[in-house]
Amino acid sequence: MNNPPVPFKVKVIAPYVGSSESEINLTVGETLEVTATDDQGVWWQSSRPDGTIGWFPANYTEVVVPTVNLPPPPIPNIPPPITATNPIPNIPQNEAGPSSVVETTKITKANSKRSGLKKKKSMLKKSQGSTTSKPKKKKKKKTKKAASKKPLPPKPAKETSLFSKKQPPTFVKLQLIEAKDLKIVGGNLSKTSPTALVFFGKFGEENKMKSIYTSSTLKSTIEPKWNELINIPVEDAESDVISVRICLLYTSDAADEEDS
Repeated sequence: MNNPPVPFKVKVIAPYVGSSESEINLTVGETLEVTATDDQGVWWQSSRPDGTIGWFPANYTEVVVPTVNLPPPPIPNIPPPITATNPIPNIPQNEAGPSSVVETTKITKANSKRSGLKKKKSMLKKSQGSTTSKPKKKKKKKTKKAASKKPLPPKPAKETSLFSKKQPPTFVKLQLIEAKDLKIVGGNLSKTSPTALVFFGKFGEENKMKSIYTSSTLKSTIEPKWNELINIPVEDAESDVISVRICLLYTSDAADEEDS
């Protein structure tokens, strides 16, 4: 998972409760600003308005893509309309002089004479055409009645859920980092060899949980540092349970388990 350049904003998609003082709790829907990352895409750091700073798992959030405000499109330049003749302005008689009134009357008379000549020519053409050819009958166009369509019923709204059994299994990233304040049996540190065991099962059936992963065994220490990452497939996030147990191995083959 590639980390975007900090700072960037993320939105919480699943609740999370921090397990140490260096982690913060997450609430679904809240927006956080990431100020630092572990360069592996596993843990991100954020600071809240009240001053608290802490880490949280990156797969419980999604990156918020910033919106870009685009400039409005340019207004096209439309050329003025081109006309064959210039329009005659409508000038009131009170403002116009006697010469303008005479010119307008001349123009209207000339236009009326031209329209009368055009009507006479069209009448002559029609009379000549009626003697040579018979008038054609106009065919009636058949109009099809539009079939009345019944409105379709509205489609039912799709129900979306954060966790669905029809979806492929979700992979949970579990990182074993370290353990502290473990017990020393017999006062001999060289005999203490801690190992982490990962169990998987269903909620309410903790007695039937199965071991799915065993970490490396570190010898002669009570503060082991594994730094191991495991991908665990989860089919139902509401009922599946993951448990981590630390087993202390000794040379006498005795064992002591602690749940975490």
